[in-house]
Amino acid sequence: MAERIGERAANRALLARQGLLAPFEWPLVEVVEAIGAIQAQHWPAVAAALAARMDRFDLAELEAALGHGELVFGTLLRGTLHVVSAREHPAYAAVTAASGADDWRRATKEAVPGGEALRREIAAFAAEAARTADELSDLLERRLAAEPDLLPVAEAERQRALRWPLRRWSGLVRVPADGRWSKAPADYRAAPGGEAARGLDPKAALDEVARRHLRAFGPAAAEDVAAWAGCRAGEARAALDRLAPELLRLEDDAGKPLFDLPDAPRPEGDTPAPPRLLPWFDS
Repeated sequence: MAERIGERAANRALLARQGLLAPFEWPLVEVVEAIGAIQAQHWPAVAAALAARMDRFDLAELEAALGHGELVFGTLLRGTLHVVSAREHPAYAAVTAASGADDWRRATKEAVPGGEALRREIAAFAAEAARTADELSDLLERRLAAEPDLLPVAEAERQRALRWPLRRWSGLVRVPADGRWSKAPADYRAAPGGEAARGLDPKAALDEVARRHLRAFGPAAAEDVAAWAGCRAGEARAALDRLAPELLRLEDDAGKPLFDLPDAPRPEGDTPAPPRLLPWFDS
């Protein structure tokens, strides 16, 4: 019979993993990884989220980690903007792509037979230097002038089709034109990992992202993993089944199955929880 964990104890487990019971004393990049992909739709929220969770937060250190590429900022889970570590970005990007969150059809209604070829060209162009949205769109315009059948869409959809998949694609990350990270950057670079990252097995990537969800937000049900990762509940359930030999099985007060990492913190439900100031869109 699975061990039962009450709502209050589950709350304390979540707060502990997010650094909201006792602040983290770890290096910045490790904290970002521990708490999961940081919501970044509102750019100042990234610093506020980390300041709430770290014993000693230094804004200059965050900007340096972004500038050196240890942390990256771009469209990931559920098609929303996040900050993650460069080493963890590939699996997040693979799950995002598999979910369809950055699919061309979100803009064109129809499948785009040449979509992947176009994106490979975009990635190669953005790997050379930071590119503006206009530069990326101009590249697509030139390619489509030479080979119109690569993007067979009606004229009314053309501009949306040229812009939307670029700004929403997990294969690109955003960087500032002037090198300053004080405001949300608007230029684009190729995401870390290149072709190897884009070739990740979707199931293996989802397994890894499910582990990260449990690390940051567990104990959790398959539906929780799915809502966060932006995948179907059945896919999340299959990932947890594949991971089952390494996971702890629990259940909530209603008997709903929960999963967790065996060595993750699970404080008692009466553990004091101090007030914390959290930013907009915090996970």
